[in-house]
Amino acid sequence: MMITGLEVFLDDRQHMIRELDAKRRENLRLRDLTLEDLGKSLVERLAESDFPGGEGAICRRYIREIADSEDSVRTIQGALRRIRELDEEISVKKQEKADREDEADLLYLRLGCRLLAADGPGEPLLASALRELSLYREHGKNLAARLDELAGAGNGFFVRLGAFFQSLVIRCSLKRNEKLVDRVYLNAGRIYGEALDASERPASAASCNEETALLIRDTVSARQYLAELDGAVRVLEREKEKIGASFGFHEKPARRIRRLEEQAGARREELRGLYRRIGEGADMFSGLEAREEDALGRARDFGRAACEHEKEIVRIEADIEADRETARIVRLEKTLAAHRGRVASGEKNIAELNRKIAEGRRRIRDLRREPDEAGQNETGQNETGQSEEG
Repeated sequence: MMITGLEVFLDDRQHMIRELDAKRRENLRLRDLTLEDLGKSLVERLAESDFPGGEGAICRRYIREIADSEDSVRTIQGALRRIRELDEEISVKKQEKADREDEADLLYLRLGCRLLAADGPGEPLLASALRELSLYREHGKNLAARLDELAGAGNGFFVRLGAFFQSLVIRCSLKRNEKLVDRVYLNAGRIYGEALDASERPASAASCNEETALLIRDTVSARQYLAELDGAVRVLEREKEKIGASFGFHEKPARRIRRLEEQAGARREELRGLYRRIGEGADMFSGLEAREEDALGRARDFGRAACEHEKEIVRIEADIEADRETARIVRLEKTLAAHRGRVASGEKNIAELNRKIAEGRRRIRDLRREPDEAGQNETGQNETGQSEEG
């Protein structure tokens, strides 16, 4: 597609418009900033009574509202950070507590095994556990004896196959029985450990041997540390609940922060607009300082420059529109000339066709007239001959 000189010229002027518009917007921005600074300076320097429309009081109220919203946002954000820290601390404490509970279970297991041993100290507190242990041990002996019987089974294929499957079932029962025995030891250790926390310890705690006494000390120490961890977790969780309760249940913290930020943003825009209006009317205040007069002069200069740029843009846009209209008129005139040429050619053709039509019609009349005249001549000759004969 060929680009005409007019299109290039229009594109150059469009570029000029964009540059002028950028300058206009920059001057308006500088004007607004200068007026805002001037209005802010007047509000900070003058008393509220110096503003006839009460603008000074309104500005100070907006400033307080913005500060309150920002303080609230900072408070909520700080509380949310503390909640995240508490969540992390609680998670660490709970993981440590779980690890320590596993270690304590091993101590309970060893202590219960030692207390329920044949040479262990007799403890009435564990009488029920000792009876349960005897039952499981007796059951385990019976299962082991049954395995020995199956090991000495016959050599027949089916006999050995049946013994094999029976031994599998018995071995599973033995493993389950061993787990039940370990659970008895574990429960016995826990029961004894809880009794050690009481004000009156079991009598066997003072009469046990050195190995059992060491296990008891380790168990007591482990239980004390677990109690400390549990207390620390409860303290952290109560602090977290207290912080959460301070937010209330009618609004989520994130939504509240967004609402406060939107309120502060709206107030900030209103405050800036009020500062600009005060700055625009700064000449109504008496006793302006030199820097304030200079700011007012610069703001007006920026405003005049923006107006000049706007006028230049309007002028260039009008020129562009006029040039476009001129180009359109030229195209229309060319089209009109082409139509006129076609009309003139058509009229010439019409005249030629009319001439040919007229010639054809004359020829038709001539052709029709000649036979009539010949007939009339013959009729005249006949009449003449008859008269001579008569």
